[in-house]
Amino acid sequence: MKKSELKEIIKASFLAEAEDSKKGNKEEQKRMEGAIRDDRDHIKRLEKDIKDNEDKLSKLKKDEPKDVSEEMKKEMLKKVCVILTKKMMLMKL
Repeated sequence: MKKSELKEIIKASFLAEAEDSKKGNKEEQKRMEGAIRDDRDHIKRLEKDIKDNEDKLSKLKKDEPKDVSEEMKKEMLKKVCVILTKKMMLMKL
C-alpha cells in the first residue's frame, strides 16, 4: 500500500467521523428545539392555570363578606331570642 493511499484512507476516515459528529449535532439540535417548544407550551398552560386560579381567588375574596359564618348565625339567633323574649314579656303586661 502506498503512502498516498494510506493518507487518503486516513483522511476519508476522519471526514466520515466528522460527518457523523455533524449529523449527531444536527439531531441533538432538533431534540433540543423540540424540548424548548414543549417547555414553552407547558409554561403557557401553567400561566393559564395561574390566571384561572387568581380569578377564582379574587371571586372567593369578593364573596367572602357575603358568607355567613357559624359564629354569626349563633350570635344572630341569640339576638332574635332576646328580642322575642322581650316582646313576649311586653305582651304579658
